[in-house]
Amino acid sequence: MSKADSKGKQSDKISVWQWLARVVLRSKLLAVAAIVGAIFMVGRAVIDALEPHLRDQEQFLVKYDDIYLSPAPPAWIRTDIKREALRGASLDQPTSILANDLVARVGQAFELHPWVEKVVEVRKSAQPRVDVKLAYRRPVCMIEVPGGLYAIDARAVLLPSVDFTAEDARIYPRLSGIRAVTEGPVGTVWQDSAVTDAAEIASLLLERWTQWGLVRITVRADANQPVAGPPEFILETANGSQVTWGRAPRVAKNEPSLEEKLARLATEAQAGRLTTIGQARDFDLRQRSTIVETPRNARDSDKELR
Repeated sequence: MSKADSKGKQSDKISVWQWLARVVLRSKLLAVAAIVGAIFMVGRAVIDALEPHLRDQEQFLVKYDDIYLSPAPPAWIRTDIKREALRGASLDQPTSILANDLVARVGQAFELHPWVEKVVEVRKSAQPRVDVKLAYRRPVCMIEVPGGLYAIDARAVLLPSVDFTAEDARIYPRLSGIRAVTEGPVGTVWQDSAVTDAAEIASLLLERWTQWGLVRITVRADANQPVAGPPEFILETANGSQVTWGRAPRVAKNEPSLEEKLARLATEAQAGRLTTIGQARDFDLRQRSTIVETPRNARDSDKELR
């Protein structure tokens, strides 16, 4: 027998022994896994048997104060949304942390609240404690319709108007020229494209609204017709000026960019032309190259390009 043949057979023998070792090792692992699985199943059976007796024990009950919201509701939410959401889902009474559906029930309770835009996460722990992470809706506009004011957020979702005082309502942009009240309940989108577009504009101007002397957003009277396409909007100022904004950014075509419109408005505001009493003018932001400025009630020949 050659040395090569001898080495080859030796190599084969090693491979066989290695294979046998793996089989034995795998068998031991399977045996361990089987034992662990059996222990787990027995333990689970014991827990399942004891759970009905443990559910009502004091140390396993989640009370109202054991449910935490993060972040805390912002200042513009005056109502107790935690109490309202939990009461609506019958979760305002002590509930067992052992309940399998507790996380789902808490999440659904807050999803249904009109002030909640999104339930980001619900997590329970053994303390017992439930942590709820939320994203909140923010009011950006008050819609003037026959019979009162309706609050909406940046996506035109109807908010609970009863949560606003008259003083609260005054700090938000007003939207006029809307023909019909939405038929949907609070927490649903106002079914009118003019409201959806106005909400987008209002959200962009909200932080500058008071500083720039703006008081109202109006839908152009001839822009609410179906043939007119996306509606156009006019901004009214404290000194009686009117700014033709144009269409909402998401549907505006052949108009200056949002950044250009905001920059032009900022220039006019800094110069006091939007707030100085007795200097009411008309401004048109729709021209690409420049802003068109006209003294109120002036003839077409008096228009100025700036």
